[in-house]
Amino acid sequence: EVIDFLKTCGEPNLVALTQPARLSKALDMLDTSKDGEMDMDEWMAAIKRGLAKRLDELADERERRERAAAAADEEFSAEFLTMARAVFDMIDKDQSGTLTKKEIVDAVANDKEVITFLNDCGNPNLQYLLVPARLEAALEALDTDRSGEIDAMEWEAAIETALKAKLEQRRVEREQAQSANRAEIEAFTAEFLNAARECFLMIDKDNSGTLTKTEIVHSVSSDKSVKDFLQNCGEPNLQFLLVPARLEASLDALDTSKDGELDMDEWEEAIKRGLAKRVSQLQDEQERRAKAAAAENAAFSAEFLGAARRVFAMIDVDNSGTLTKEEIKKSVKSDKEVIDFLKDCGEENLQFLLEPKRLDRALNALDTSQDGEVDVDEWEEAIQRGLKVRLAQLAEDRERRARAAAAEDGAFTAEFMAAARKVFDLIDTDASGLLDHDEIKTGVTSNQEVIAFVKDCGNQNLQDLLIPEKIEKSIKTLDTSGDGLIDAFEWEAIIEKALAAKLDERAKARAEEAIASGLSATGGKKRRRPAPWTGGGVELPLLIFGDMADLNGGAKGNKSQKKKVSGAGARLCAAIEDEREECGKENEPLVLFTGNSFGASFEGTVTRGDHVVPTANAMGVYCGGVGPSDLDYGCANLERIANACNFPLLLSNVSDARTSKPLAGTQASRLVTWQGRKVGIIAVAAAEKLRDCATLEVVSGNTGSDSQKGSPPPVRVEDEDACVRRLGGELRRNGAEVVIVLAAVGGGTGKSSPGGELAQAANGMADVIVVSGPRGEAPPSGAHRHETDEAYCWVVRAPPQLACLLKMSVILPEEPHSGPPPHLAAEALNIAPGARAVDAVGRLAVVAHRGVARGLATTAAVCEGTLDCSAESLRGGRHLATRRAGASAGGLAADVAAAATRSDLAILDGRALRSVGELPPRKPLTPADLLALAPIADSDKDGPRVEEGAVDVFEGDDDDGVKVDDSLDGIAQQACDGPGLVVVEATGLQIRVALELALARYPNLSDDFPHVSDDVRVIFRPDERPGRRIGKEGLFFEGKGMLKTRTYRVCTTARFARRAFLGSKAPHGAATVAVPAREGPLLVTLLRNLFADCTKSDGDSAPRALAAPVYARMRKGDAPWLRPRGGGLKICPPAGGRIAVEGEGFGGEGGEVTLWDARRPGSEPLAVLRGHAQDATGVAFLRGGAGAASASKDGRVKLWDLEAGTLSRDVDAGGESPMYTSVCAAPGAATVAAVATTFQGDVFCFDREFRVAAAVG
Repeated sequence: EVIDFLKTCGEPNLVALTQPARLSKALDMLDTSKDGEMDMDEWMAAIKRGLAKRLDELADERERRERAAAAADEEFSAEFLTMARAVFDMIDKDQSGTLTKKEIVDAVANDKEVITFLNDCGNPNLQYLLVPARLEAALEALDTDRSGEIDAMEWEAAIETALKAKLEQRRVEREQAQSANRAEIEAFTAEFLNAARECFLMIDKDNSGTLTKTEIVHSVSSDKSVKDFLQNCGEPNLQFLLVPARLEASLDALDTSKDGELDMDEWEEAIKRGLAKRVSQLQDEQERRAKAAAAENAAFSAEFLGAARRVFAMIDVDNSGTLTKEEIKKSVKSDKEVIDFLKDCGEENLQFLLEPKRLDRALNALDTSQDGEVDVDEWEEAIQRGLKVRLAQLAEDRERRARAAAAEDGAFTAEFMAAARKVFDLIDTDASGLLDHDEIKTGVTSNQEVIAFVKDCGNQNLQDLLIPEKIEKSIKTLDTSGDGLIDAFEWEAIIEKALAAKLDERAKARAEEAIASGLSATGGKKRRRPAPWTGGGVELPLLIFGDMADLNGGAKGNKSQKKKVSGAGARLCAAIEDEREECGKENEPLVLFTGNSFGASFEGTVTRGDHVVPTANAMGVYCGGVGPSDLDYGCANLERIANACNFPLLLSNVSDARTSKPLAGTQASRLVTWQGRKVGIIAVAAAEKLRDCATLEVVSGNTGSDSQKGSPPPVRVEDEDACVRRLGGELRRNGAEVVIVLAAVGGGTGKSSPGGELAQAANGMADVIVVSGPRGEAPPSGAHRHETDEAYCWVVRAPPQLACLLKMSVILPEEPHSGPPPHLAAEALNIAPGARAVDAVGRLAVVAHRGVARGLATTAAVCEGTLDCSAESLRGGRHLATRRAGASAGGLAADVAAAATRSDLAILDGRALRSVGELPPRKPLTPADLLALAPIADSDKDGPRVEEGAVDVFEGDDDDGVKVDDSLDGIAQQACDGPGLVVVEATGLQIRVALELALARYPNLSDDFPHVSDDVRVIFRPDERPGRRIGKEGLFFEGKGMLKTRTYRVCTTARFARRAFLGSKAPHGAATVAVPAREGPLLVTLLRNLFADCTKSDGDSAPRALAAPVYARMRKGDAPWLRPRGGGLKICPPAGGRIAVEGEGFGGEGGEVTLWDARRPGSEPLAVLRGHAQDATGVAFLRGGAGAASASKDGRVKLWDLEAGTLSRDVDAGGESPMYTSVCAAPGAATVAAVATTFQGDVFCFDREFRVAAAVG
């Protein structure tokens, strides 16, 4: 007991009392009176020091746990509420916003996802919806307004109660787990330290208190206990004592006093490092175990409670809500499911129902009300007791498995590390402790033991040593120090990664084995997933293509020569006709497209997608998906397109929040009988991209119809996986044998791709997922089969453009619904530029081109004031140096870019826009003007090609052949490859350095010249050398200095991002890419929408394209571009620049004070007073008009001699420079000359000498 206390008391000298070699020194430190003994005062002083240290450690640990718990609860709450709202929608079949009894009964009988959620939701009234006998009472409790239905507010109230119960349950479980974890760590720590001290004593043969090299060499070669401890101690230098070639270097690193021996203090320091690493590993393992246990318990509980409620309903044959003795006796004799459940339920009284001799006693114990019957509440109480027992059994089994796994992994780790160190020694032929290139090349080509280990080590960099063309790159990656050699520490670091991968593989294999052989909560074997159908059967042919925005590519015509017209759309139509003819009428293929067909393009800027519709209508499409790009021109435009198409457009995971109906004329799903078999079709778009879409106002839950007039409707966006599970389940219940998902989510088809993740999350509710992504992205030529617990799901990639057509066959058994899931065969068909074309469709392309030509000359926009689009303004900031009548178009573009991408700020370079001169007020702007101002790089009309022929089939964990360059330069290249804007997350320091680079060539014209959004103010000094022109106080965001360590969301151009924010050469490290250029909006599209929306008045019936939050933001700030006028919003260029030059007598347009003769309107100004570095915000006449005072955001009040037109005094308020909003004279005051106010809400009073007389905050 004494030893245990001292070891954990926290006071180093008391701890040292347990160590013979340190005893004398510890006693001397504790005996402060130096009388040779330790009295009570000295003892208590040491104990107080130890207690203070332990309390600090406990406080730190408690704070860490509380932060982690708060973050985990916040994440859980968000997921729980999202799932709850999705369940409401699943039950609400008629999308009325209320749940009827019939809808609830249908859902709890058929919808597995609804049942699973309600089973474990934590609210008894919601759980009782699953129990027929309690349904009425539960509905009455939930229906608080007695309307006979459960509306969204009542559902939310019940869910809030459920969430509180779940959070409380999590808190209790967390406290129990933390107590157990703390005890485990304390026990491990005590055992580890004890083993460390015993190891020291075993090595210290002469009991000198120090370890010599001779003692160490002898012990590590002959003492198994020493070897076992060092091998697993976690400290590399101690572990390297086992390796002769590294012994000298390890001793040198451990011997910090350089006396040639290891004393107890040096040993303890190394042991502390090893203990910290081992404890960290243990905590990670505890966290992993806790997550796995929680998931296992949740799944088991849901299955167990569901089975319990089914069993109650089976026994209750008269549906009375109570179980009589006769009902029970009959069921336990004849119903196998009831018998199996009761056998393994864990509650002895329920189990005794199976034994006639104990039946009466069991019923008496269960019937707590003593009314002769077992009602639902009494049954539930017994079930909860049984569940606790079963969960305890599950925990014991888990602990047993964990102990066995730990023992196996420990043995494997020791064997693996020993093999790795032996391989190092085999390669290190000169025993130098360093591996050079020649040694490595020799080892991996001639030594079979080395080759065998490296081949199976689990680390790609090590395995690449076996490939001649990759060996140099691999060695460079392993050599982290860059000295051309791989030392023991570098080898050990890569071996630890390899070991982690191998242990991960072993854990996954154990988990799969447990799933395959485990028992279910009902006592029976778990259902194994069926194998896919491989025999003959019915083939359902499908033809699928992707983006149609360029379907008129290559079209041409000449009336006089009567040449045939052509185009990508005409060639595609011909290819579809050929396939239809080959399949025959009896086996006609189903034609689908995946989405992103009506979005932004050169033609789309003019027609907003109209040019696609006639050609698409001629193709015989059954239905098409909608992608995020199809919403580029707003909801009203998409609805117009949908109404013009002769086939339905599907968008399953977006709905109008006011009506809960599908958005903009689209449909949620389709169920079609094709070749005599029912096929369900769903189309989802990437939820993350939709939530960032500039034309959508995304809300959570239902909302009323009081949204801002003229704005697009508020919408709800559902995550793709939840939507597929919900609608896929609904289609299956309606008889669909095959569920096809058209998914505009981008990426490949492998397990880690968006399509692969969606296949895993669909959990058997989808059979085929066809993914599409940004245009220009080459499709992998492969289909992937992904396995879930319930079924298989196929993922294929649609061609992103019309250069190829994807032909698929879904193969089903002859008999409908006869068991195995479908098989898939796919083939990519190239469409060559010279292939046959359908002339009628080609003529549609010519008509569309003529429509584009006419549309280029129509009025698309109007600006109320002068818009400066000159080269001097865009590439040199002409507005900084001289007064201009108009504002730069760069500021407008930056504002709309920041608002549309939900960024904190935007920085656009001078090349983002092209010079079209100075546009006078109210000049009509055409689409041609906008395309000239913000051009789109024209892409290859026929797009990338894939190898024609059968598509390969891969397993779901394959990387689908896509090799991603994850270096900084590779990430930069991928992020900037596309025509759209880029969004990055950068620190204030990275932003300031980026602006320094952009302003380096000022005042020369430069493509790098920056245009910033309204919340940013930049003050720079052109006299300083480039790179030092923006001082530490020269960059402001939202009126305050930009914080260098804070992360900001920045919208910029691909060019500026590549030059200033990304890549290995980015100053202060590369920023994080949030939205790459392929997914970002086109600047010309944003300007097109903005100008078009601002030509509308409130009386216009069509809502605006851009969402209300975009316009709300563009109306804020000191100099907004948008102002109410004529019943709507108008673009009114503001005065003043956002980038100002620091210096006396020189300012931007907003920093000037102009003196006018009010008696002569239209005359030239009498004087222009220059001196403020930022916008002048107020002016007041002094001394009867002989002088004036002006205030500015630059924190100065300036006094002017108006007769001379010169600056007479520059006043500084002192302290932090305030940003003034106004100044006024005080001619009647005895002591006060003027008063100035600030943006911060302060008031400064100046005396007659213009000194600060008072400041009021």
